[in-house]
Amino acid sequence: MIRTVQGLTENNTQHYLSQKDIKKLSKLLIKNHKQINIDVLKQYEIKKEDIATGVVCPNCDNLPMKREMRHWLCLACSNKNADAHIKAIYDYALLINPQVKNEELRNFLHLNSSTSMYKILRAMDLKPNGSRKAATYTIPLPK
Repeated sequence: MIRTVQGLTENNTQHYLSQKDIKKLSKLLIKNHKQINIDVLKQYEIKKEDIATGVVCPNCDNLPMKREMRHWLCLACSNKNADAHIKAIYDYALLINPQVKNEELRNFLHLNSSTSMYKILRAMDLKPNGSRKAATYTIPLPK
């Protein structure tokens, strides 16, 4: 495979765009880039209630993991993971809404403690907009 790629690059040395044109094109692409906001649930006719919630075990894909003393514990394989919640939080943002309240995310992750949820959000460097129960967090969508 590597030889094939090397052969292609050696045999195809003709440049179709100048460096100046490449820079212009890249600036144009960046300028016109727009974030796509697709309602995935609506597009695929999935009800919010039909989504399996919780933190997925990265070791065995069991759902949900249980939060214990600053880590997640898989009840199926006993795997412990401190960051297993991150994927679930991004899943929430992509599937449901990137704007979320502490309580909504706690329900999605099957987490009882609002303090634990607050600490998780702060550890992800997500700052609240508003105060107390009205506070919302904006989850940045992965690129």
